[in-house]
Amino acid sequence: MSRHRRVSPDGYAQHVLNRANDRKLLFPEVDDYLRFLSLMRKTAERVDVDLFAYNLMPTHFHFVLRAAHGEDVSAYMRLLLNAHVRQHQRIHNTIGRGHLYQGRFKNFVIGDARYLLNVLRYVESNAQRAALVSKASDWPWSSASRLANHPERPPLSEWPLPRTSFWTEYLQTVMSQDDLDRIRLSIRRGRPYGSNRWVEDVCENLGLEHTLNEPHRPLTRAKILKPVEIRT
Repeated sequence: MSRHRRVSPDGYAQHVLNRANDRKLLFPEVDDYLRFLSLMRKTAERVDVDLFAYNLMPTHFHFVLRAAHGEDVSAYMRLLLNAHVRQHQRIHNTIGRGHLYQGRFKNFVIGDARYLLNVLRYVESNAQRAALVSKASDWPWSSASRLANHPERPPLSEWPLPRTSFWTEYLQTVMSQDDLDRIRLSIRRGRPYGSNRWVEDVCENLGLEHTLNEPHRPLTRAKILKPVEIRT
């Protein structure tokens, strides 16, 4: 089956994810996290993107990005991942031992402030949800960390929505299963994440109608946003 073209419209916040191939560790050592954060910072000096949130997990990573010119998201990711693959192969002597990443990165566009807030929360609380830490802010490889403003880390852009002063505490609360399911479905399918009407309109305008149905399982229009349990 031929893969669908990537859609990266101008000015939209996007969730971006990629995973290590074959469930391998993407960051086997502490220094691997640090080197990747340094690559993120250097790449941001070359490509103009807003980075609102990130979380580096042992086998994958999450970003929330926005670019005035949508193609700059792909440019940023291409430079970053190519540099990371070369660096990882050199340091860990894995040249000729298979792919580092399972494939090209996944992305989906995000709707208004309510939905962007949900995705930011999903990303920054990922390590806590995976039981790697008891508090999201204790995970050192996330924009929720107290270390996020260190000069060696990638610069974070101001959010395009009000940020509550209780954000760190808010990350400790449990997301609803419905919110988790819909975000995970957007990750899996590349489906825009927002209100039902907005998703339908954006899919029609951007040629993303294929994201509304599971492969080989057509759904009725009334059921296009029915949550499906997908673990990521």
